[in-house]
Amino acid sequence: MGPPPARHQRMQGQDVQDMKNWAELQGKNVENAAIDGVQPSNIVNVEVREMNCGKDGQDDVSPGVGTPSVRQASTAIPWYMYMIAATASLNSIDYGFDVGVSSGVALYLREGFELGDVEVGMFFSIVPIAAALGAMVAQSVSDRFGRKGNFLATQFVGIAGVLLCGFSVNYDMILVGRFLVGISVGIGMSIDPMYISETAPAEHRGKLTTWAEMSANFGIMLGFFFNWLFKDLPENVNWRVMLLCGVFLPTLLIILTLTVMPESPRWLITKGRTEEAKSILRRTHSQGTDVDEVVKAIVEDIQQAEVQRATTWKSVLCPPRQYRHAVLLAFFMAVAQHICGVDGVIFYAPTLYERAGVADTKQEQFTLTVTMGIVKVIFIGVSMALLDSVGRRPLLLFGSLGTALSLGMICVGSIRDLEVGVLAVMGTFSFVACFSIGFGPVCWLYAAELFPSTLRCKGMCLCVLLNRGAAAFVNLSFFPLSNLLGGQAGLFGLYAAITALVTVVVAFTAIETKGKSLEEISGSKSTKSLDSQVPEIL
Repeated sequence: MGPPPARHQRMQGQDVQDMKNWAELQGKNVENAAIDGVQPSNIVNVEVREMNCGKDGQDDVSPGVGTPSVRQASTAIPWYMYMIAATASLNSIDYGFDVGVSSGVALYLREGFELGDVEVGMFFSIVPIAAALGAMVAQSVSDRFGRKGNFLATQFVGIAGVLLCGFSVNYDMILVGRFLVGISVGIGMSIDPMYISETAPAEHRGKLTTWAEMSANFGIMLGFFFNWLFKDLPENVNWRVMLLCGVFLPTLLIILTLTVMPESPRWLITKGRTEEAKSILRRTHSQGTDVDEVVKAIVEDIQQAEVQRATTWKSVLCPPRQYRHAVLLAFFMAVAQHICGVDGVIFYAPTLYERAGVADTKQEQFTLTVTMGIVKVIFIGVSMALLDSVGRRPLLLFGSLGTALSLGMICVGSIRDLEVGVLAVMGTFSFVACFSIGFGPVCWLYAAELFPSTLRCKGMCLCVLLNRGAAAFVNLSFFPLSNLLGGQAGLFGLYAAITALVTVVVAFTAIETKGKSLEEISGSKSTKSLDSQVPEIL
């Protein structure tokens, strides 16, 4: 055999070493190992098989000579990965259902219990307030009992809260029930994206992690639909049925958690249960993936974090320089997702349409909110299709800018003297579309990606704390700020200005993480390259 082509002589050192290793397996020298058309860096899995002369259409070779069969790892997502991502996402559907159904329930509570603006605001706000408290114990639950333990705790507490709300006899009982629902949300809100991101292959992580956001949006639409479906039930019964429907999904998730879902492989590795982790990774990753290399990268990431002392709460609050940009970006996005006023649009959508003069009856209000929910789900689907191809940063920038412009439309449409209420409706539809492309999925995807393994659970908990704190502020301040600024037009104008400012910050600080493993993102070389994409602002 003649000398290898020139391109093989110019291979990098790592490729040469890979070729030597391969040659040793074949009992050949390096030159003979350099088969035309086969680049060592592309070899994912090599099987040495005894091939007979001319078998399977191969070139004639001497009997008994080992011939390599080179296979690329499949890029398809295993059905098992789809199954556990779908199961985990049931938690987000349940959370979204509570958000959606609450907007309609509040209308009936206002009439049935003669509630004022402050009481209605507290009905909405107590959930994110309690969620902020729940987030503080979520890390202990998740790190001590595992991600599955987190799922179970979330569902049991949530069911208790929903039952208390559904069978309450006064406003105070409703608040206690809502408080329990909030604790459930705080414990479990971060678990879906974190669990999926820790389980999914890097090349599909964006799409699969976004299932959590997709599911939350589907849950919101489902809540709107149940508002519409049960609106004609007897007074004081309709809102109870709407709320009690929220028991079914948590019950189903408890059953699936106990029977179907595996534990997070990265959590298992931190507990020294490496063989269990390998078994799960083989089922969640494509055929041909070198699971040993995946495990090695996870272990190295954990060791590096320990060297950097990135294992404590202090490391999250005052992160080492290596992780600082990424950690602060995750925190910023957690707050930015809600200070743009998304809760003001979703929770108060029926009231918004009424005050804009475009929907005077509950039938009209619920019809518009259901339509808005459908738009939200459609565009989160668009985001899912683009996150792993277009990337996180471009979608975030586009969505943020579109959200700011949409809030401006709602502002103008809410000025009743102009009689352009339809602009407010168009603005809400445009808002949820842009939000579902940008802030909605990218916030939690960033939170699940940017923290190193040893800080991921703590970091996610703090993201939930900040996120729920911002949500509570928006919910509590909606009516007071609206009155202070002369109506909801002024309030949405303020949201538009804040979101425009957020867009500028995003343009200078957002980084791209598509196609990288979690360990590559948090690793020193990768982190340096990520930070170099944007100015050193954070």
